[in-house]
Amino acid sequence: MAAGTGLAERSEPGDDRRQLLQPLVRRAQLPAPPHSGSEVSVEPDGSVYPCCVKTKLPLGSLLEDDLIAILDSLAGIAAFEAISTGHPERMGIGQGWSEETFLERSTTTATSGRPYRNLCIGCDRFHEEMLGPVLEAARQRRRAAKAVGA
Repeated sequence: MAAGTGLAERSEPGDDRRQLLQPLVRRAQLPAPPHSGSEVSVEPDGSVYPCCVKTKLPLGSLLEDDLIAILDSLAGIAAFEAISTGHPERMGIGQGWSEETFLERSTTTATSGRPYRNLCIGCDRFHEEMLGPVLEAARQRRRAAKAVGA
């Protein structure tokens, strides 16, 4: 075997391709980082939203703060940790919303009259009803940090 590659030394058809793919295979076998899949959306007006769709309230604005400052100001807040780790149904546990409550609040009525459930609906409702003060407090912390650094 070639040193460290786990591949045979003799040349066979496809060996070059196998050697090129080996690092990818090794990487694919590693556990995913704890926040893989975390994403934000940025609107043309600078508003930053969690996930790929807009929630009722933005996390902040790039016209006021850089993205890292916005995200850092929300680190450790259970609702955003739940979103980042792919479990939005857990976002309200620290604020009195059980997973069951979240799922109930994720239900609406479709135009056909049938019940429709989507976690994004629950996320919107949680943002609207519970996260306004949390986001404003994070914004005020960013303002205070800027004032100290100025």
